[in-house]
Order: sequence, then structure tokens, then C-alpha cells
Amino acid sequence: MAKKSPVKLVCTRPWLDVGDDMKICKWKCPSKVGMTVQFRARWRKDWYAILHPSTKERGKMQLTTFDDDGPIGDVIRSTCEEALYDGGIGRKWKIEKIG
Repeated sequence: MAKKSPVKLVCTRPWLDVGDDMKICKWKCPSKVGMTVQFRARWRKDWYAILHPSTKERGKMQLTTFDDDGPIGDVIRSTCEEALYDGGIGRKWKIEKIG
């Protein structure tokens, strides 16, 4: 049985009164994410990102991004949500694996 992701994409439409269909989406995480979550870019299949407990700073979350040639970079933040936001992981990314 596949693991359920503790990370969820939550979208809202704050401007319904003006007929705008624009969505505001943010990833939401539980206070402590102890597992690894892999994301894949929907528009570019050779890009992926891995969210995991930081290997560089204890108690923080790290988001490392890759393409087919290897790592592109990483961000380390205090929370899962900050790492995903600052790492540019928005609604055009999907969860691919949970480990």
C-alpha cells in the first residue's frame, strides 16, 4: 500500500467577487515532516526536487532541486512550507514519491 503524503497543495480563489478564476496555491505541511517527498515539474519532466530533513543544518528542512545532469541547488529553511515556497515549488509541481 502506498504511503499518503503529509504534504498537501491547498488552493483558494480569494477574488470570486470579481469573476477572476486565478488560484493562490501553497503547500501545507504538518509541523514535523520526517520523511522524504519527491516532486516532479509538470512542464519540464527532467526537473525534480526532493524535500527532506536537512543534511547540513539539524532541525531544518532542505529542498534540493535537480535536472537530468545533477543537482541545481538547494534551500534550507526552518519549516517545510518555507523551503517549498522559497525553492519555487508551486502548483506546477506534483508529488511523485514519498519515502
